[in-house]
Amino acid sequence: MDERYLTVRAARISAELTQEQARKKLGITRYQLQNFENGRTPVPLHIAWAMKDAYHLPSITVLKP
Repeated sequence: MDERYLTVRAARISAELTQEQARKKLGITRYQLQNFENGRTPVPLHIAWAMKDAYHLPSITVLKP
């Protein structure tokens, strides 16, 4: 099984989104996104699913802080 691991920040950057663009697509605050990207706050499942769609990630991608 080929699993891919990306940090939350790397996933956003590879999607060529700024924090502002990403937070708007995800419906969260910039502060929340920064906390997810810095590993201060775990990413809730519904936000991880939204990130998968917004960042065009395959379903098997595992997001790490």
